[in-house]
Amino acid sequence: MGWFLFEYLALINPGPAAHTGKTLWSGLWGILTMLFFVVTLRKNVSLQVVFSSLFVTFFLLAGGVHNAHVNTAAGYVGFACGASAIYAAFAQLYKDELGFELPGVKPVRFI
Repeated sequence: MGWFLFEYLALINPGPAAHTGKTLWSGLWGILTMLFFVVTLRKNVSLQVVFSSLFVTFFLLAGGVHNAHVNTAAGYVGFACGASAIYAAFAQLYKDELGFELPGVKPVRFI
């Protein structure tokens, strides 16, 4: 079920079940991105920043269902996550296509 369909169903059937569903949905995505973050511990720092901020964003979104301030914080962290993802993409392109490395693209092995 996509996010649009989930939001549509929550809109036509408002109530506590919709809030619980949003919290579970965001929490499950948070767990998934946490597992992806563990994988990035063998990649590079830029990917670690992307997945760690995405992990935090999903858990803030899960809490933001019940608190507007937490939801606002999730928006700011999500914006930073998007900006770091754009940087990671350009840094990888510069490394592959132009042959020089920007900071954060050198491989690391934390585990």
